[in-house]
Amino acid sequence: MRASLFDCVNLVLGGLESAVLAWQAGGRRGGEKICAGSLTGLFSGYLRQGIWDRFAVREESEYDIRHDF
Repeated sequence: MRASLFDCVNLVLGGLESAVLAWQAGGRRGGEKICAGSLTGLFSGYLRQGIWDRFAVREESEYDIRHDF
């Protein structure tokens, strides 16, 4: 079986987002409400910032690693 980095990220972030949304819907998670798709967008922003901090390279445009690939 072969798995790409995209497949792994999709599996992990998708599962995490589903859990957070379920916790939110069940009242077991406080704080700012999130909507479907926002967790991967947040992750992508941190990833882009980390690339800039480490390598001083910026992408041409912002993207959501789960939805734009």
